[in-house]
Amino acid sequence: MTQAKTHPYKRRIYYINKDFQKNFIIKFCILAGLGAVVAMGFIYGLAMSSTTVVIRDGRVAVHTTADYLLPLMFQTVLFEVIIVSIVTIALTMLVSFRIAGPLYRFKMMLQGLGQGDLSTQMHLRSDDQLKDLAQVYNEAVGKLNGKIKTLKNATSVDEIKRELDKFKTS
Repeated sequence: MTQAKTHPYKRRIYYINKDFQKNFIIKFCILAGLGAVVAMGFIYGLAMSSTTVVIRDGRVAVHTTADYLLPLMFQTVLFEVIIVSIVTIALTMLVSFRIAGPLYRFKMMLQGLGQGDLSTQMHLRSDDQLKDLAQVYNEAVGKLNGKIKTLKNATSVDEIKRELDKFKTS
């Protein structure tokens, strides 16, 4: 008879920390937009010193290349910013979820540890970030469990005192 293993700190929500994820996404979108505007300004500045001959409706017109390219660049950059923003939102959601999720788990595990729960181990998915931190947490909880077992098995007050003296406290 096997029981289903329950995870009391399993994430049940998609947006772990809405403010963190929202700010993360907004900053990346702003960065993509600024990059596009800077690139457009650079190209416009380079095109200011040249002229372009355009034949439109049978008429020949001479314009600065910058004036001719500006509407085309604006449309292209607008389209690029929209596409890059959509891709950026998707990627930053994925990345922020891989960071915020484990941080949420750590928060919940540390709250349990603060309440004296030394029975749980931190398990993260293989592609989650912060796996090293989870391993350190698990090792620390294991050492605390070992020290508590030693204290429980102590036969004298002096032995308990020696074990407690090994703890560093503030």
